Amino acid sequence: LARILREAGYSAGLYTSPYLEDFRERIELDHEMISMEDLGRITDRVISEAEKMVAEGLESPTEFEIVTAIAFVYFAEKAPDFVILEVGLGGRGDSTNIIKNSLISVITSIGHDHMDRLGNTLTAIAAEKAGIIKPGVPVVISVEDKEAARVIARVAYEKGCPVMDAGKLKPTGVSVSLGGSAFELCVEGVYYRNVEIYMAGEHQVKNAVTA
Repeated sequence: LARILREAGYSAGLYTSPYLEDFRERIELDHEMISMEDLGRITDRVISEAEKMVAEGLESPTEFEIVTAIAFVYFAEKAPDFVILEVGLGGRGDSTNIIKNSLISVITSIGHDHMDRLGNTLTAIAAEKAGIIKPGVPVVISVEDKEAARVIARVAYEKGCPVMDAGKLKPTGVSVSLGGSAFELCVEGVYYRNVEIYMAGEHQVKNAVTA
């Protein structure tokens, strides 16, 4: 999504987790990691506010909440055209979910992860993840489990959200190799020919279709 927006001429902030080699991978702007200077300066500011909260008797923010706050301050300063937020545990109680007026909600695969926090079944986990859905905001889903997908679609319907099920889009001419994949796809009457991605894995085609 971030690369698509950049290629279209927009600036895009990107917040992800975890990181692979450098912590700063988690906070990027136009494919550039946050600078060490900005990270240090904003971290000092956020930590100072967190210490004030604790001094006032409030609960200490978690590490993820601290990092999320750092990202939000950074993006507020830089003011990109769009910000793409990847949730942490994913859903209703996630610290990224403080955003009230998102432009679109994207929910991908539902698995048996974080069951101690999100629930013991895929439908329960789906209900938690559907907590990111905002009233009237379009929702894109790419969820293979039919019951889980129905839970998410029902929440979207109740909140008056248009829904696109990326799982129903069928790419053609798919070729997969260690060097990446290629496919073609028709989305709402627009035909995308010779799409190439350079990340290995069949699942990356599904991710690209969702994007």
